[in-house]
Amino acid sequence: MAEFLGYKTPNKTPSVVKLKVTATINANLDGTPNYDTIPANNPFTNGLQIQSNIDSELLFETTGEIDFSISGSPDTPSISAPNLNTNGEASSYTLTRYVQAISAQTKTKSFTITSPTKFLELNLNEDNVIEILNCTDSSGEKWYEVDYLSQERILKETHYNDADSTRGTGYDQGDISGSSLISIPYTLDYINTNKKFVTNFDVDTNSTKLMFGNGLYKYNVTGSSNSSIFTTIQQVGLTLNGDPLNSINAPISDFGTNNLNMGETPVNTILTIKYRVGGGPDSNAQVGELT
Repeated sequence: MAEFLGYKTPNKTPSVVKLKVTATINANLDGTPNYDTIPANNPFTNGLQIQSNIDSELLFETTGEIDFSISGSPDTPSISAPNLNTNGEASSYTLTRYVQAISAQTKTKSFTITSPTKFLELNLNEDNVIEILNCTDSSGEKWYEVDYLSQERILKETHYNDADSTRGTGYDQGDISGSSLISIPYTLDYINTNKKFVTNFDVDTNSTKLMFGNGLYKYNVTGSSNSSIFTTIQQVGLTLNGDPLNSINAPISDFGTNNLNMGETPVNTILTIKYRVGGGPDSNAQVGELT
């Protein structure tokens, strides 16, 4: 009954920590900071692992990018006073950033999908899944987690860096309404996609399952050169309280349109799912345990 009303049973909760990360950059000949000496692999992508120095089995992973190129955010401290050499001259500076980490580690599991199944359900067979990080098929297409399968718009976050070819620089959003240039390395956009799934936590088995949509494409079997083109979209309606049982197989047309109203179901592909496991009371760490 709770699930019918939209309540999602939570799994274990991970410990959360705010980590301080520093990097040293060189000084120019005039003693000013040389930002060209920022670490070459900047930004550090999320998923950086930190091991407990007391329990080697306890791992924390960062949940965001560590970007030493951005400045101006509220939690970004000012650059340190210069580090001096033996002659009393500025030789280097220390940059500081903060990032959130959780007690978890990333795992990957693949599923081979052959024939289509409406509302396909895949069981990760893990009892401590915290979150789904990514789901891609063998064609490289990404599948997106949604709160409910009829959700039409999905938020997609993009992090830009200097190597991105679509912008002059990853931190240059351009002239904003006559203002000076603003550093905005992130964008957030709404996208429409039929490749979506929901996650469910099974309280009886303590396992996490992914459920996909009901949209099935029927192939053209006339033997023409276009036989591989999708021609017909088949949908299944939902049975609500009070409706006759025979309505469960009644086709609908996306509430008035020809789109896949509940999302697409994967077929003839390999789904690779990346997820985090961890959490629970044993995931706590003491002060100074993570270095």
